[in-house]
Amino acid sequence: SSKQHELDFRERSRTDISIQASVKNFQLTMK
Repeated sequence: SSKQHELDFRERSRTDISIQASVKNFQLTMK
């Protein structure tokens, strides 16, 4: 169970990073 939670957490943080990257990209394109 704790291993599953760890995997879920890592997956979510990777998703957050890619979202932040695309947001930054979007802001750069808007300028």
